[in-house]
Amino acid sequence: MINFLKGLAVWSLFTLVVAIGVHFATVRYLPDFVMGRLNDKLTRQVPVNTMQYPARPDASARAVVKPSPDLLYAICAYDVSAGPVRVTSPVPKSYWSLSAFAGNTDNFLAINDAQAGGEKVELILVLPGTQLSNPEMLPVIETQSPIGVILTRSLITSEEDFPALDALRRQATCAPYTEEVE
Repeated sequence: MINFLKGLAVWSLFTLVVAIGVHFATVRYLPDFVMGRLNDKLTRQVPVNTMQYPARPDASARAVVKPSPDLLYAICAYDVSAGPVRVTSPVPKSYWSLSAFAGNTDNFLAINDAQAGGEKVELILVLPGTQLSNPEMLPVIETQSPIGVILTRSLITSEEDFPALDALRRQATCAPYTEEVE
């Protein structure tokens, strides 16, 4: 009986150590792996720092996780390692949002149509400590990771409004910032 209890204690300790190791590895490495795969997939289609305008989602669409057929998406795999990236997007009259995700899937920026306060959102993504000339006084957003994803969503309120909403969505841009870095 004592040998059985010792064996059970050793087995329990071993199981606990393995579980802690698997948990740590999952929490530490899985988000980076997921975002790396998404960036690879997006940049196979168009270059980094270029906005993409996927087709309206249907049952087979999976560029965005669990996409809604009531939303139009624009998506950009950004890379600020070579310099700042400028993001612009018109804000339609219906629901709209812009989200930014770091290389480890952390959502570090979220703006919706109510917060946008205008017809257009413009901002500059930079790495911490980046000094830049910003004569337009655009909001400067720091990202902790050089790569990530920008995602806009626009609500399709009616089929009649779809063409105009799609044309507006296609005005969203993601490109290297052209001002000189100081």
